Parts: sequence; C-alpha cells; structure tokens
Amino acid sequence: MTKTILSVVNNKEDPNKFDVSYKFSGPGRELTRIIKSNKNLKNISIDKIFEGKTPIENILISENAFERATIDILEIPDGITSIPEYCFKDSEIKILILPSTLKTIEDIAFEGAVIDKLEIPEGVKIISSFCFTRAKITTLKLPSTIRALNMCAFQVAKIDTVEIPEGVRQIPTSCFIDSEITTLKLPSTLRTIGLLVFKGAVIGTLEISEGLTEIPKDCFNRAIIKTLKLPSSIETMGEDAFRLAKIDTVEIPEGVRQIPSYCFNEAIIKTLKLPSTIETINTNAFRDVKIDTLEIAEGVTEIPLYCFRDSEIKVLKLPSTLRTIRIYAFESAVIDTLEIPEGVTEIPSYCFKDSEIKTLKLPSTIRTIGPCAFQGVKIDTLEIPEGVTEIPERCFNESVIKELKLPSSFKTMVAGAFYNAKIDTLEIPEGVDFINWRCFEDSKIKSLKLPSTIGVIAERAFNHSKIESPLYIKNIIVIGENAFEGFQGTIFTDNKESKDRFVKAGLDKNKVVDLSSKEERFKALKNKTFREIRKLESDFGREIWDKDYLNTIEQGVIIKDKKLPIDLKYIDMTLSDAAKLKEEILDASKKQITNKLGMFNPPLDNENNDPEKNSKNNPSKGKS
Repeated sequence: MTKTILSVVNNKEDPNKFDVSYKFSGPGRELTRIIKSNKNLKNISIDKIFEGKTPIENILISENAFERATIDILEIPDGITSIPEYCFKDSEIKILILPSTLKTIEDIAFEGAVIDKLEIPEGVKIISSFCFTRAKITTLKLPSTIRALNMCAFQVAKIDTVEIPEGVRQIPTSCFIDSEITTLKLPSTLRTIGLLVFKGAVIGTLEISEGLTEIPKDCFNRAIIKTLKLPSSIETMGEDAFRLAKIDTVEIPEGVRQIPSYCFNEAIIKTLKLPSTIETINTNAFRDVKIDTLEIAEGVTEIPLYCFRDSEIKVLKLPSTLRTIRIYAFESAVIDTLEIPEGVTEIPSYCFKDSEIKTLKLPSTIRTIGPCAFQGVKIDTLEIPEGVTEIPERCFNESVIKELKLPSSFKTMVAGAFYNAKIDTLEIPEGVDFINWRCFEDSKIKSLKLPSTIGVIAERAFNHSKIESPLYIKNIIVIGENAFEGFQGTIFTDNKESKDRFVKAGLDKNKVVDLSSKEERFKALKNKTFREIRKLESDFGREIWDKDYLNTIEQGVIIKDKKLPIDLKYIDMTLSDAAKLKEEILDASKKQITNKLGMFNPPLDNENNDPEKNSKNNPSKGKS
C-alpha cells in the first residue's frame, strides 16, 4: 500500500495548522483522503504526517504537494528519492531539509519558492530546467555530484551566493537569465556557455575561469555586473554579447581579434579595455554605448558603418594604423575629445552627422570631405586641414560651430554647403570666386569674412540668412535671383554700380553701403566706435574712414594751452560722438568750454551732422 501526498495546506479554521490531502493506493483500490492535523506548521516531518502508520518507503510526494505552503521548518526524511514538478511552487519555507536519498529534482520544482536555507544533498547530478525559476533563496548549497545544469535552471532567481561545483563543463542556454545573484562562482572545468546565459542578470561579482574560449551571442545582454573578469583563454565573442549591459570594468583578453556587430550596443561601461590583438571592428559594434574612456588598439585599419552611432564617450583614442572611416561612423555621437590620426584621407558622407564633440582634430592627410559630413554637428572649434579644396553639398547643414577654420587650399563651395548653419566665426579664404546656390540660406553667422575674389553670387545664396558682422563684397559681377531675399545684415561694397546690383537682387537699399559715398558711410558707421571701425578696416582690407580723424580731434581738444578734462579713450568714441566733439572744437573760439564730460549723450542720429557736409554748408568752420 502506498500513500502519495497530494497537498499540504493551511487549515481553514486554524491557519497555524495544516491539512494533508493524500491518495491511498492498494490492491484493487485507490482512494483520496484528507487528514485534519493538530500539528503546528512550524515544524513538519513527512514521516510523522501519517503518525508512523505507513512506512516511509510507501510514501510518495506528488506534484504541487507544498504549493503555496508557509512553513518554518520542513524535513523530507530519507527514503524519498525524487522531488516532483511544482512541488514547492510559491511556497515560503525558512529551512528545508532534503533527504540524503534524494537522486532527482524534476523541472520547475522550486518555482517561485521563498527559502532561507536550502542544501541539495550529495547524489543529485542534474539541476533540472526551470528548477529555481523565480525562487528567492538566501543560502543555496549545491552538491559536488552535480554534473549538468539544464536550460533556464536559475531563470529570474534571487540568490545571495551560487557556487557551481567542479565537474560541470557547460552552462546551458538562458541558465541565469534575469537572475539576481550577489556572488556567482563558476568551476574551472567550464568549457562552454550557451546563448543568453546571463541576459538581464544582476550579479555583484562574476569570474569566468580559464578554459572558456567563446563569449556567445547575447551572453551578457542587459546584464548588470559590478565586477566581471574574463579568462585569457577567450578567443571569440558573438554578436550582441554585451548589448545593453551595465558593467563597471570590462577587459577583453589578448587573443581576441574581432569585435562583432552590436557587441557593445547600448552598453554602459565605465572602463573598456580592448586587446592589442584586435584587427577588425564590425558595424554597430559600439552603437549607443556609454563609456568613459575607450582606446582602439593599434592594427585596426577601419572604422565601419554606424560603429559609434549614438554613443557617449568622454575620451576616444583611435589607432595610428587607421586608414578608413565609413559613412555614419560617428552619427549622433557625443564625445569630449576625438583626434583622427594621420593617414586618414577622407571624411565620408554623414560621418559626424548630428554628433556633439567638444574637441575634434582632423589630420593633415585629409583631402576629401563627403556630402553632409558635418550636418547638424555641434563642435567648439573645427579646423579643416590644408589640401582640402571643396566643401560639398550640405556639408555643414544645421551645424552649430563656434569657430570654423577653412584652409587656403579651399576653392569651391557646393550648393547648400552652410545651409541653416549656426557659426560664430567663419572666414572664406582668398581664391574662392563663387558662392553657390543656397550656400548660406537660413544660416546664422556672427562673424563672416568673404574674400576679395568673390565675383558671382548664385540664386538664394544668402536667402533668409542672418549675418551679424557687416559683409564687404567688392567687384561683384553677377548676383542671382533672390540671392538676398529676407537677408538680415549689412553689406559694404565699393561703388554705386555694385550697390545697384545688390538692390536689383532683392536686397533692401538701406542694407547696402556704398563706400564711395561718405554720407552713406557715416550713416552706417555713426554708432560704431573707432575700435570697431578699425576692426572692420582690418577685415575689409581697406580704409573706410579717415585714419587721421581721431588725431585731428585729439589735437584740437587743447584750448588756451589747457587740455579738456575728458576721461575717455578716443579709440572707444563712436563716430557720432567724435563728430559732435569736432563741432564743439570748431565752435570753441566763440564760447568758453569748462566741462565736456556729458557731451557724448545722446549719440547723433541726424545725418546732417556729418562733419564733411557741415563744413561744406558753413565754410567759416573750415576742415579739421
């Protein structure tokens, strides 16, 4: 006769006591009965459930027997050889004592169980599939007889310490997926790790022993590991191996020759050290990664497509062996410091699209820049090296750059080169004679200096652009239709004929200054200081106001051998103030000047105060 325990549950009348449902099997009959026990749940011994009336060898434990049971101490006596499926599902047991006769634990036996202390006895050889799924165990001890772990054995388990015994050679697929383990110790006999083994796992310390040669696909995908040590025997890594992982320090051992696609995609790693043996980096290898410092080893010759796309790296060091960078390599990357090594000859299309780089240094070997290479980029200072002759289509479209330096070798701007760009300082070098279609359309530039060689401005070249600094464009030959439609800024040109061309192209006549007209010059410059005027002259490469004008005024401010008490540097006077002071000097013979400290407010707004015009209208004042 055999009695099989079907369930142990709380008594409805007294939750501190338990009821046992069991199946009685004997010759020619099978019955199901319930025992109303007077025993307390704090301490249950299986051999005492039936008051010793049934030999232990005739007692079996059924599936779900202790499901959802809440017990302080549960002892399964010797004689029981198997723990069935779902046996302890969602149970809460402080101490669970298993028999020394135990040989097998079926799948899902401890699913969702909460156990303070559990020791699997010697003799058990396999941890079955899903055995500890969702289990929460403070102390778990596995026997030395274990030789195999099955798929998902510790899936979503929460355990303080797990030590896999020596003899186990393989960790199967998804074994520790989404688990939380403070310390995980793997055996020296380990040779193979399956797919997704540590995916989503949260582990404090993990050291993988020597002998393992491969980190498989998705091995550490989404894993959070404080300390990870990989063995020197590792030779290969699979795609997505560290994807979305969060690890303080990762050191890839010497011998690994390739970083596969998406290997570190979206990973967050403080320090990543790559071996000197790396020869190849595949597409998207570091896409969306967050790393403090990354050094690519010497020997790598190519940065592939999307390699650092969306990445955040404080310091990225590239090898001197690098020769080729593919399109979109640094798209949307955020990097503090990046130096492209000598030997690289091309910045390809969309290379730095939408990237944000504090310091970017290009090598002197660069000869070609592809379309949209710096589109949407944010950089403090960028210097294009000598040898580059062309800025291609939409190269700096929507870029934000404090200072952009172009080489003297530069000769051609393709359509839309600076479309919608925001640049603090830009100087187009001498030799450039053509501003292409939509070149500066919608751009916002604080200081733009154009070369004296400009002869042709194409259609919509400055359409709706905003240039804060005055532009000097002389000897203009052709201006395209709507070249300056909606233009915000001021243009200085050499003569009325040139001015007429700008007005005909759609530019407001009040925004074009004919430098051959002193009246127009005065109106344009009257609120500028002489320091600013001298800066414009330096930028324009020509004189735009009498260089002796201030000297004449300063010499005139001596009346009866006494200098006026004016605490002001003449170079910081506006042209309007200077003109007013000149009027005062010319009238000095008619009135006594004792205090002229307040005579500079307000600045002159009436163009009739042009000193040249006044001297013509009143010859008695003479010329200074």
